[in-house]
Amino acid sequence: MSKNFKTFVGVVSSLIPFLLLAMVSFGYFEYGGLHGAFGMIVYLTTMSLAALVGLIPVVGFFIANHVMMTIVQPWVFTYTGIGTSWLTTVVSGYCNIAALIICLLSTIVFALFCVGFVKGCKNGGRKPPKEHVTAKDLERDAGITDV
Repeated sequence: MSKNFKTFVGVVSSLIPFLLLAMVSFGYFEYGGLHGAFGMIVYLTTMSLAALVGLIPVVGFFIANHVMMTIVQPWVFTYTGIGTSWLTTVVSGYCNIAALIICLLSTIVFALFCVGFVKGCKNGGRKPPKEHVTAKDLERDAGITDV
């Protein structure tokens, strides 16, 4: 791996706890108490897990979006008592973008796998078989005839 990529991963991974703390703090003030902070922890966690459905190549983003909006969001709103606000919209947007990126990467990996598989399957993945050569074929090619 390149040094720049390791630096990027380090910066992003160090931002995750800060972003989680920021969302929990915003939830505390937006919904007026600890139930809002708890609701944001549950909402962010479940939406992030639903974004992992994006691992399905090609259609994973659409399935993840459907799961987030029809299953996860109503369940969290009912369970925690939080409602739709700018904060939940930001988290939904973040998770949808994450699901899209995950889906694109898994689609690229899947396409590369398929290309390699197809290239490897030509002639059954083996070298072409040698032709069966008989003694008569050799005699004919050498110009030997029976007297």
